[in-house]
Amino acid sequence: MQTFIERLAEHLVKAYPDKISELCIVFPNRRAGLFFKTALARLTNKPLWSPEVFSIEDFIVRLSQAELLDPIAQLFELYSVYTKIEKGGTENFEEFSKWGQILLSDFNELDSYLVDSKSLFNNLRNLKELENWSLNAEELTTFQREYLHFWESLGNYYTAYSENLIKDRQVTQGMAYRISAENAKEKAENHNWYKIIFSGFNALNTAEERIIKDLVKSGQAECYWDCDSYYLDNKIQEAGRFLRKHRASKLYSGNSGNEFNWVGNSLSTGKKEITITGVSKNTGQAMLSGQFVSELLTADPSTDLKQTAIVLADENLLFPVLHSLPDELKTFNVTMGYPLQNTALAGLLELLFQLHENESVFGKDKFYTKDVLKLLYHPYAKMLLDKSKEQHTHKLISYLQENNSIFCSLKTIEFGFNKNVSPELNTLKMLFSKWKDVNSIFTCLSALLNKLKQELTERWKQTHTAESKLTNIELEYVFAFSKITKRLQSIAAKYSFIDNAKIFQGLFNQLLGATNLSFYGEPVLGLQVMG
Repeated sequence: MQTFIERLAEHLVKAYPDKISELCIVFPNRRAGLFFKTALARLTNKPLWSPEVFSIEDFIVRLSQAELLDPIAQLFELYSVYTKIEKGGTENFEEFSKWGQILLSDFNELDSYLVDSKSLFNNLRNLKELENWSLNAEELTTFQREYLHFWESLGNYYTAYSENLIKDRQVTQGMAYRISAENAKEKAENHNWYKIIFSGFNALNTAEERIIKDLVKSGQAECYWDCDSYYLDNKIQEAGRFLRKHRASKLYSGNSGNEFNWVGNSLSTGKKEITITGVSKNTGQAMLSGQFVSELLTADPSTDLKQTAIVLADENLLFPVLHSLPDELKTFNVTMGYPLQNTALAGLLELLFQLHENESVFGKDKFYTKDVLKLLYHPYAKMLLDKSKEQHTHKLISYLQENNSIFCSLKTIEFGFNKNVSPELNTLKMLFSKWKDVNSIFTCLSALLNKLKQELTERWKQTHTAESKLTNIELEYVFAFSKITKRLQSIAAKYSFIDNAKIFQGLFNQLLGATNLSFYGEPVLGLQVMG
């Protein structure tokens, strides 16, 4: 069966044989663009320049002709606006960041749906005033006055924040949508695209609707829809809700006014076979997935499984599934990102932050023994401290447990370790060195990540089995954590209010929560593992 992307590539080659390189193809995501380029390459036997292919977010940013600001930089810019407007009585950055992220998300949605910001904030302020209105006309408390002042100030925050970014030709994703929607036709004319092709869309936000409608109406764009009559023509099927709305509007069909490219009929035709297998617990699901893959390879050793996918409802199952894949599987591609906060390294750093946070509370260079033991039990700590066969962490854990004290100093830890082991002792001192300021945190984290990289690289060189694949993945997320640390270091150098471990940890966790580990494979070959 021909896929939508293959059909699209074939159609565009026939419709624009001499202009294919001048097209701009826009998909809902980047993955579809890669498969489109592959399909396009199969249709030609001569070299050609590829058309520009974008995800919708990348296309909107290109159309806006501004630079997309990353989320952490957005938060700092908003805090700068907040302190300038409020002047006195502002919250510190640590407190601000708790609600600043939510405010940024609201601003982004406000722009994406082209909301009249002035009316919205006026209505919001009036609503909050009504909530605090009293028939008794009692004087408002200090808390109530501050509460109302906050809601009155939101419009000022939004306006000043937007103006500051636009002045520097920087945008959030939502601002890029608003700017592009205001004059999409003129902005598209600034690029040398012969035609813009919007492909495979379903639900659209208000800005996307306006941009696509305006460009189609002006003859600068065309729309092609990946849909099936099974859910498009049946009003009971929710999957076709937005597509039915788009078809009824007739605003995405160009001059003809009645086209809706294209509607298939694959779901109602062709053979389907569904097998349901009951498995207890998540690990069982992962193991069974590997077993199914092994059975497919046994049945046909020559198969490349490129038409086979493992779809994970729970992203935490990714690594158990990768562990379960058979060794004879030569190629597979992971199409989902794995959250960095779910990795073992994130657990190690969380224990390290907790250790030093409690040390700063207790003072006098005393570590809470339970925090020390938790850190020593971590697999990465054991890997760094047990390079030889002496089992230093085991001896140190036993020593601390026998000592049975609530707190312990670095000297106590060193004594229980083994002063004769210099490389491991240096690593131990690095983990427990006092965090005097933000720079000492960077020094500790950078040294730790560098040490882990060295150990994992050495292990990767020594093993040539399935374990080496997993070690390679571990190296990837050590690299990802190094990028986060360096990013924070550059931010701390620019903004003086990052001045303690608590603020640093808050920012670190925000970056961590927003970062996924991207896997690099051969997307068009082999088994596909996706979320």
